[in-house]
Amino acid sequence: MAEKVTFINSRGQSIEISNRLPFLLENIDGKGDVQADIQTSKAPYQDGNTFIDARLQPRPITLYISIIESSRNGLLEKRQLLSSIFNPSLGKGKLIYENGNTKREIWAVSENVPTFPLGSDNKG
Repeated sequence: MAEKVTFINSRGQSIEISNRLPFLLENIDGKGDVQADIQTSKAPYQDGNTFIDARLQPRPITLYISIIESSRNGLLEKRQLLSSIFNPSLGKGKLIYENGNTKREIWAVSENVPTFPLGSDNKG
């Protein structure tokens, strides 16, 4: 099974991005390497520190998506759909990542409305 990402916003609107048309998942950045804030304490005359807790830092996850559409109007509709589902003003949604037997769910907030490159680089 190939990678699949599903995002469900606070309105219950969802979108699935995988290796199926019209939304192809090209790449995902930010799946690993989460920074942690290690909390420790130190008593007088103590060698080293005592571990208290670890807090994971927020991390950006970037999805690179190709939209496959034959008509200009269809392309504009798909862009509008992506923009409405990944609307930051809607607050947190659920991001579900699946790859084979692995399934992970996290709460996520879109940092910005999706960006769509212009010019010849955006034409297939």
